Amino acid sequence: MSISTVLTAIAISSIIFSFNGFQTPINLAGEVRNPGPNVAIGMIGSIIIAAVIYLLLQVAF
Repeated sequence: MSISTVLTAIAISSIIFSFNGFQTPINLAGEVRNPGPNVAIGMIGSIIIAAVIYLLLQVAF
């Protein structure tokens, strides 16, 4: 196992771990007044923001 394989695994697992953080709003969606559109807008918006941040980080590094 080479060091590049280990670093690739760390990078991929950290991205997957950070995207698992989006499960919390879904779990709390039962307390929202209008969960259908509000949760969808919130989830899509947060994924887009996270994707932009990750892309900017990739460009920077």
